[in-house]
Amino acid sequence: MSKYQQHSLSRDKFLTVANNVIYKSLLEAQRTNAKNIYRAVNEGKRVALMNIRMDEESEARFDLTLDHSEFRGKLNFGAFRASVQALVGSVSELLQGEKKITTFTDKDSGNVLFGVPGFTQEGEHFNALMLVVDVAVAGTVLLRLQYMNPDQFGQTPGSVKTGERSAEAGGQA
Repeated sequence: MSKYQQHSLSRDKFLTVANNVIYKSLLEAQRTNAKNIYRAVNEGKRVALMNIRMDEESEARFDLTLDHSEFRGKLNFGAFRASVQALVGSVSELLQGEKKITTFTDKDSGNVLFGVPGFTQEGEHFNALMLVVDVAVAGTVLLRLQYMNPDQFGQTPGSVKTGERSAEAGGQA
């Protein structure tokens, strides 16, 4: 018998779990812990966030990485946290609205990109943070927070609501 079991979750249930893991690890966590996670992923490291019991017999470990190659401006903990807040908020809004979840799957790797960006503005720079999931390693779910070029979403300064540090897309869901 295999040590690992494959579980099938609907996209909305999986996205709910992933969003909750991100929320608890980066937004609800003590600032020092969240900042340590940010520092590690910003340096290109993979961080184990938590284990989740899938059923009586198996657990899945959720890890986190960050791809900030498309980030515009100066990335620091405050900008990262604002991006994560915007992403978690956009995902929550989508899930509560019971709207269709758009996903894109890489044919070669099997990685799944959830089509729910979290938009932020830092000074004159706009950014879009998205979630990519990789389940290639048995027993582990890799959550990759990835900054994408915001121009591809057709966002303009007038179509983004600005807050203290962050902005969410007006019609985004």
